This record gives sequence, C-alpha cells and structure tokens, in this order.
Amino acid sequence: YKSRESRVTCTQHVGGLQVCQFHEPERRDFLVTCTQPMNSNVFHLVAPWIEHHRRIGMERFYLYAEHLGLEKHVAPFLKSNISEIRMWMDPRKNSYWPITFRPLSQVAAMNDCVYRLMDHAKWIAFFDVDEWFHPFKHATLPQFFQPFTDKDVGAVQVWTWYFSHRAKDDGAEMLLSSNYKRESSVTDRRRSKNIIQAQKVQIISV
Repeated sequence: YKSRESRVTCTQHVGGLQVCQFHEPERRDFLVTCTQPMNSNVFHLVAPWIEHHRRIGMERFYLYAEHLGLEKHVAPFLKSNISEIRMWMDPRKNSYWPITFRPLSQVAAMNDCVYRLMDHAKWIAFFDVDEWFHPFKHATLPQFFQPFTDKDVGAVQVWTWYFSHRAKDDGAEMLLSSNYKRESSVTDRRRSKNIIQAQKVQIISV
C-alpha cells in the first residue's frame, strides 16, 4: 500500500508477469502523527488535539478508529487533507480473540502506520488523543527535531508529564491545552512515547 501522494506505474511482460515501479512522492512531510486505535468516547477530543499540534508544527494526522462516526468531528481537517481516518478492528468484538490481545492490536496499528508512511514522512509520532506533545525550549516541533534529522537516530523518547483539570472561567470555550495548566501531583515518570525517524526504523512495539 502507498498513500495517495505516491505514484505506481506497472507494465505487463511476456508470460503475464506484471512489473510495477514506485515513484517517490513529490512532497514528504517532516512530522506526522498516528493515533492509537480509539473508540467513540474520545472522538470529541480529536479536533482540539489536532488544532493544538498544528499550531506547533505537526503537519498531518492519521486517525486510527475502532468505531464509525469520527468523520463528523474532524470534517474540516479531512476536507483540507490534514487528516485521514483508518478504520481498525477492535479485537474485543471478536469472540475468537481474548481481551489480552488488545495491546497486540495497538502494536499492529503502529506498524501499519510505519509501513504506510515510511516513504512519506521524516518523523512519525505515536500518541493517544489525551496526550499532548509540547516542547519546553523550542517554539515548534520541527525546531525540536531538526538537530536529530538525518543523523543516526532511530527514535526520540519523550517522557510523560501529568497535568490536572481546572474549571472553565464563566463557561468560556477553550482548547483542552488551556484547560489543563496545573501540574498534577502524579509524579510517575516511567511512561514515555517514541517519535521515530521513519526510514531508520523497521518495526515498533510498546
């Protein structure tokens, strides 16, 4: 599979053998993200999550969804080709697979993303939509990743920092990133996320 930005030409040879050639896309994104497979109870978080990361330099968003209905929440981003939706099986709905299979489904989705996009993006981030990436010392994410780009670096690991909710003022609408500015008392720093340099990684796990 190649995304719609790529081009494949095929020729038919004697004996029925078909030979196809993949042509590199004219445009390669610097930084994209793929979500973990999500269900409908978090669909309302997706639009502000996209908007936050667009403001700091994320170029494209590949949304893995287990349920239908995400389209209406992200319609403007789909129309402008900023986002794509990829439907992904929820193993809990298949009686053949035990519930413990779910993490393997997430790993499969991550590797699906890697192989779809390795020719179309320099860096690929993997996040849930309740996780917000923000650099402390740089204005944008591309500025943060530029020193590592085209170096012998397969991935950059970022640590989780927890923030707790504060009430909205007078019912005013605000981005979720503006509504979670107070640092939580949770201090567990063992959780982290990886952002990979796509053409230097062949497989990813959790």
